[in-house]
Amino acid sequence: MDYVSQLVKNGIRTKIIGNQIHYYETVGSTMDEVHGLAKAGCLEGLIVIAENQIAGRGRTGRNWMSEPGNLLFSVLLKPSVDYISVLQPMIAICVAKGINSATNVKVDLKWPNDLMIESNKIGGILLESSVRDNILEYVVVGIGLNLKLSEKPSNENYYISDLNTFSDNAVNRSELLKEILENLDSYYSRINDPSPIFEEWKNLLGIVGSHIRFSSGEEKHEGEVIYIDGNGSLGLKEASGQVKEFMTGDILEVYE
Repeated sequence: MDYVSQLVKNGIRTKIIGNQIHYYETVGSTMDEVHGLAKAGCLEGLIVIAENQIAGRGRTGRNWMSEPGNLLFSVLLKPSVDYISVLQPMIAICVAKGINSATNVKVDLKWPNDLMIESNKIGGILLESSVRDNILEYVVVGIGLNLKLSEKPSNENYYISDLNTFSDNAVNRSELLKEILENLDSYYSRINDPSPIFEEWKNLLGIVGSHIRFSSGEEKHEGEVIYIDGNGSLGLKEASGQVKEFMTGDILEVYE
């Protein structure tokens, strides 16, 4: 029995997330599948899971390399536009907590959307929205977690690894997915009160007050992180005293 069938057999305690589950051996991208199903009228909470995807993507259009045996899925959400900025922090919390519950491995959150264990990236989160006539139609949440990699790709900004490297036991994908989805359902039911979610996320990031080396596009910056605001933006105070605000980028190094 595959892990998705096991999940369905055992059941998940959710009200919205997972009302429909589509499972594929191979797709181009789980996010693209959700976009198509959303436009066809599928309800909020739809999940598309794939054993492998051949055209996965990450932040800023980067390729997301994958292979069978990992956890690759996307979720359809239809929040009010008033709460869209809390989605990414909320998803990060839910995934980190789900990993800890299922594997007893502590995951660190790296601004803005990376999932790290001992400075190794083991997963990422990507959000894409659809807007028509200035009205938010829906949001697709893509989540990719490395559970077992045959080869660990290189990256100039961080190490890449997998959960099995840090877990005492082989990761049970069905249990891990169940924990993440139940967390997501619980937090999403409280999205209309975003302040506690933002505060929890900022505490998990633990970056405010730290000095960092940071890249945004081709530019490099150094300075002190003086805030993470309610939209998830990072405020960086450089040596000149100038404060610059960033919505995305890569933290290359954190100083004491």
